Amino acid sequence: MGNAASVDDPDRDPDEHVRFALCRRAFYEVAAEDAAALVTRVLTDPDVGMANGAVCEYLDRRAAELLTDPGYLSWCREMTGPVAVDDYSARRLREWSLARAMTLGEPWDVETLLGASNWLQLYTAEESWTVIALAELAEGGRTRRIRNIAKSRLPVARLPVADATRNGSLRSCAAAAGPPPPPRAVGRFAPTGAGGAASLSGSLPGPDTFGVLVDGKS
Repeated sequence: MGNAASVDDPDRDPDEHVRFALCRRAFYEVAAEDAAALVTRVLTDPDVGMANGAVCEYLDRRAAELLTDPGYLSWCREMTGPVAVDDYSARRLREWSLARAMTLGEPWDVETLLGASNWLQLYTAEESWTVIALAELAEGGRTRRIRNIAKSRLPVARLPVADATRNGSLRSCAAAAGPPPPPRAVGRFAPTGAGGAASLSGSLPGPDTFGVLVDGKS
């Protein structure tokens, strides 16, 4: 698996930035059938933040690629076991499944979206064409930025006249707003700037760079 041997090396570099870069490269080079095993190994690193940062970047990239593809379901099943040991990674995988349900117009729960992480709420506000999701975030998004972005996109999302249904107290929703544009990954890594401040990146960086997760993780 390319540099995966370095990931398992008991004498690995103590610098978490170096290990993070090695993990990232391993995820870019890993074969699909070996990805779950690599996730398992990376999540054994004692630096939890470094490990789940590298894993979540892989989840973001791969989930965005498969979001509307039938292959997402089998990939998600393969990842569920390995990420179960890390709450942060497991939550990211669950939230990608919610994003997929909203994108495909499958049943989903409004309360789950409103209780989701800042990452998913911002992703939905920026990328979703699901009217009910944007309307709920425009009113109840966790941050002012999320609310403002969702509110600004509502008029455009409503142009195809999408209907949303609510099902009793569960408030299950199904939206049909026409075919969505190709999704892009968010919650990406960006190079660390002066003073260690993270900046948003316009696209996924290559495997030879490293930085910090910019999705509101604390």
